[in-house]
Amino acid sequence: MTITLDLSEEVAEQLAADATRNGMTIDEYLIRSALERGDQKVRYIGTPSFDPLYADACERARLAGEELERLGITDQFGNRIRTDLPEDMKEGADRDFGG
Repeated sequence: MTITLDLSEEVAEQLAADATRNGMTIDEYLIRSALERGDQKVRYIGTPSFDPLYADACERARLAGEELERLGITDQFGNRIRTDLPEDMKEGADRDFGG
């Protein structure tokens, strides 16, 4: 299927910049943006509302949370349960940060 868009030069440049910033071709960017909006009317396609790195970041955060829970530092809701600190981190401790 071929779709032709009649855009002003300003809008075309903005779309090209948005696509490049998101690491996509203009075609990929327009298709993804349109599909994300589903049945909504697309009047202006600006920066997409999705972040291609978001899912990976969420997975890393989930794994870090599981590790903290496994180590007994937090509970299942992310609340800290360990309150012991190394001596150099306690209030009033003499610290040497190597500087």
